[in-house]
Amino acid sequence: MKIKPNKMLGRFKKNTLISIVSSKKDFSLEFLKWGMKDGKNCVFVSTNVDKKVTENELKEILINNDVDSRMRFIDCSGRKHSLNVYISNLKNLSHLNVVLTQSLADLMSSESRICILDSLSEIEENNKPEDLFKFIEILTDIAKKYDTTTLLFSDKESKKLKNFMDKVILIE
Repeated sequence: MKIKPNKMLGRFKKNTLISIVSSKKDFSLEFLKWGMKDGKNCVFVSTNVDKKVTENELKEILINNDVDSRMRFIDCSGRKHSLNVYISNLKNLSHLNVVLTQSLADLMSSESRICILDSLSEIEENNKPEDLFKFIEILTDIAKKYDTTTLLFSDKESKKLKNFMDKVILIE
């Protein structure tokens, strides 16, 4: 069965953190594509996507879209390229929260915002539990403040963070 992001996103409420667990490569980009096509303002945080794939996918998504007014791309993978806010160290979650906050503030012109973070697994592997919990707590506050649906993609379910999520969706 093919999962359709538009069907799933339509059921998610604003101000929520949703964990989507899937082994499907680049599944989060499908949600980004749909969000952009549907007129949503999007923040995409990449921690593990291959640069070449990401730039090619983004170019496809951004055809007929104005990237400066509708999307922010935050790259935590340690590479620099043309469509990003660069974060050099995945362990700097405080800086990531600041950049996320600024990115969502920049996109306030629309009532419909989604934040996509790929991958929660990478963040979890690179940080101490107490830093991770603080990051999720602040991320929850950011989602509420900016009326945003936040999707956290992962290739495995996080036992540590499960209770912090409004919803966990397992996709095989």
